Amino acid sequence: MKFYLSSYELGNETNKLKKLVLKGKIGYIPNALDFTGADPERKAKRNTNDMNSLRETTV
Repeated sequence: MKFYLSSYELGNETNKLKKLVLKGKIGYIPNALDFTGADPERKAKRNTNDMNSLRETTV
């Protein structure tokens, strides 16, 4: 198991992320502190944006 950690969005080393992805299988865990006290709509929007960015990166 390998990890790619970023403190903001996908970070600035997406080429390394691309090398880690095997057949598009990944796990995504958002930073819980980013959403402490955040409204659910903001959290959902951020997660959707992150997942869309991941899909674009791994294609």
